[in-house]
Amino acid sequence: MPTQPATDRLDSWKEIARYLQRSVRTVQRWERDEGLPVRRHRHRTGDSVYAVAGEIDQWRERRADSRGRSEPPHGRGSTSLAVFAQRPSARHTDSRVHESYLRGRYLWHQRTPETLRAALACFERAIEHDPAFALAHLGVAEAWEAIGALDAAPPHECRPRARAAARRALELDPELGEAWAALGSQLAGYEWDWLGSERAFRRAIQVSPGYATARQWYGTLLAAQARFIEAEAEVAQAQILDPLSPTARATHGLVAHLARDHETARVRLESAIATFPEFWLLRLYLARVQAAVGDHATAIAACRVALEGSGATNAVALAHLGYALGRAGRTPEAREVRRRLRRRARGTYVSPYLEALIEIGLGDRKAALERLEAAVAVRADGLIYLRVDPVLDPLRIDPRFDVIRRTMRL
Repeated sequence: MPTQPATDRLDSWKEIARYLQRSVRTVQRWERDEGLPVRRHRHRTGDSVYAVAGEIDQWRERRADSRGRSEPPHGRGSTSLAVFAQRPSARHTDSRVHESYLRGRYLWHQRTPETLRAALACFERAIEHDPAFALAHLGVAEAWEAIGALDAAPPHECRPRARAAARRALELDPELGEAWAALGSQLAGYEWDWLGSERAFRRAIQVSPGYATARQWYGTLLAAQARFIEAEAEVAQAQILDPLSPTARATHGLVAHLARDHETARVRLESAIATFPEFWLLRLYLARVQAAVGDHATAIAACRVALEGSGATNAVALAHLGYALGRAGRTPEAREVRRRLRRRARGTYVSPYLEALIEIGLGDRKAALERLEAAVAVRADGLIYLRVDPVLDPLRIDPRFDVIRRTMRL
């Protein structure tokens, strides 16, 4: 048996399950019933398992082919080397580039600030070896996009870099739908170019109709514009294309929440949590729904699980916990969360939008609007939903909120 590169290894059932975004029980069943490639080390004290990410990608592609549909190799609809093996930008890439790219994809799936930075380093290393490898430039774009979405860096640091990397990927491969989708995300989230973003997403779907994430992101853009019927259709199609994507399931719940259909959102999110119990974003969206209907105890509990599942320093989960505590009337605890975020802001970036959430929970409309105006000044992530987000409803009666809307061209 050939020795596999260490950068491509998954060294436990838990790592394999996390890579596939499923439970350990499910991946063990897949190994038993469907030939999921899992290897074993024999020890005197027992056995241990490991798998190779590239082999798992190939297994999923074969599994998808046998079921007569196109299925991305990972639970979040990411790009596989095999899918683009015939592209000019990928055809001559050597093994070092493949290894760096695959390792970057694995790390990107973990979605913590630390693993995203590590993924970024892998993609940049691949570019050092092969500057014409479009998928590596795409990886850079998606890594910076995810870092921005987690508020792990200031928007002016990550968003322009994501846009530049997406444009470079398109220069190398104009038919790379994933890069069009990454560009669409930047045009909406940072430049507030809603029409340009929609054009980019439509182009992504045109050249890569099987790419689930393009439809998912396009669905969020449509929802942000209160075009909920269209948004539902796009996100539903994303789930058909990639039924193993927890983010598509999360987005399906979010769209219902933004449309004020909280019961539908709750049902969707709880169903998804039953399938993906470790995916923290589902808990976070469920917390939003429960807070919206006044079930504050459940909202707080969901926030705590989301915080635990995403790392105790996740500012997004922490801010939502502060919001939920404030809504529940647990003011001292909410203020303590606010102090934690402020202490964190002394050494690293904390989005003013997240600070605004806690002020809303505490019922301080003036402070919330001040932080929201600061968020607009830095073009913070999360503002894309300003027009429709139920969390922001207490601010809508203030004339300053209308000024913010006009500034964002919403």
